[in-house]
Amino acid sequence: MLSENQKAYDRHKKANLAHVAAYLQKNPCGVCGEQDIRKLRFLSPDEWPCAVSACLVYGTSWRLVNEMERCNVRCVQCLPKPTKRVPLWAKGR
Repeated sequence: MLSENQKAYDRHKKANLAHVAAYLQKNPCGVCGEQDIRKLRFLSPDEWPCAVSACLVYGTSWRLVNEMERCNVRCVQCLPKPTKRVPLWAKGR
């Protein structure tokens, strides 16, 4: 049996998931135009981490919408590849 707090949490999360799904359906990948929302991710335009997932669970809907609008939408193929930084001493210099 779920408590009232758990029920409210589930309703809140489902409502925020609906906001994210609607946003991704309207905004395809900014590079290749991919529209499959299962492949789309949010990418922060600056050094700050993109907090869409935190807003999805803990944030209010207006904060979630602000965070989604701040970030760029990219598909998994167009996301920048993480690079491994090799220290200079390991390169033999």
